[in-house]
Amino acid sequence: MTRRRQVLLPLAGVVLVVTGCADRASTAAPPSVSLQPMPPAPGPLPHGLLPEGSLAPEELGAEPAPYEQSALNERLHALVGGSPDFGGLDARDRAVLVVRWFGDPPAELLALVDEYADAPFDVRVEPTTFRPGDLADEARRLLQDHPGVVTGTFPRTTGDGIGVGIDPSVATDPDRADLDRLGVTSRFPLFPEPIGRPVPATG
Repeated sequence: MTRRRQVLLPLAGVVLVVTGCADRASTAAPPSVSLQPMPPAPGPLPHGLLPEGSLAPEELGAEPAPYEQSALNERLHALVGGSPDFGGLDARDRAVLVVRWFGDPPAELLALVDEYADAPFDVRVEPTTFRPGDLADEARRLLQDHPGVVTGTFPRTTGDGIGVGIDPSVATDPDRADLDRLGVTSRFPLFPEPIGRPVPATG
């Protein structure tokens, strides 16, 4: 059965925002002290492209084929992996792969998605609220500017803001008021949560 490619374009009028790691509310990836572009990795949906809370590749069942997923992932990163508009690839439901993109998807990206129209899984392009590259830059700034308070930052998968880890010793259950009190502010929406400091590896 032929599946249609579904492309959802963003609404007109965009605002600046950052991106980097994954998000935590709907689909969260572990916060990272250092945010770096996510490189393609071997295997079906490499770790880091499939946020925690989503279905693991093996949970997608016999279909879709892991090889095809891996091939799509590698081709995506080769094609648009360096673009600040690219927000990554994640899984939804049991057989839907979502490409996150800010603004109008380029023709070459849509052409790649079209190639998978008959694959045993759906590939969709969905918009992020803010540009992933801007979110990543802001996430780094927040981490660097607030030592002792901010323990980790991570652009959310949907691109609607930045998750901010706050040391539980300064705010047990941080909220917007705590961020204001601590001077942690941003031009992007912030989503605070208590996250302890990373423990240095020993041995």
